[in-house]
Amino acid sequence: MNDRYLKRGNLMWEGSRMMLHEHTAALKKRAELQKRTPPPALTSEDWELFGERLHAASEHEFELELLYWQDGSVFSVTGVPVLKAGYIYIEETRLVPEQLIRAAYA
Repeated sequence: MNDRYLKRGNLMWEGSRMMLHEHTAALKKRAELQKRTPPPALTSEDWELFGERLHAASEHEFELELLYWQDGSVFSVTGVPVLKAGYIYIEETRLVPEQLIRAAYA
C-alpha cells in the first residue's frame, strides 16, 4: 500500500508552483523588451520618396497610409497628412519625419 504513494513522484507539488510578483513582473518586462523593434534605418532614396508622397498628398488631399516607429513598436495611421513646422499631422497624430518607416497611398 505504501508503494502506491512512493510511485506518485512529484505530483503533489505539480499544481501549486508559485512565483513571486517581482519575478513575474520581471519576466513580463523582459518579454516586452524582446518584442521591441529597432528604429528604422532608411536610405536617402526612402526619404525622397516620403517627401514626394507627403507633399503630393497634402497638396491634393490624398489619403496616405503611414507606418511609423515609436518606442520600439510599429504603428499604422491612414488619412490626409498636414505638414506644419517640421511635423506631420495625420488623424490627430503628430509625427516627426524620423519616425516614418513607409508612406503608401491608401
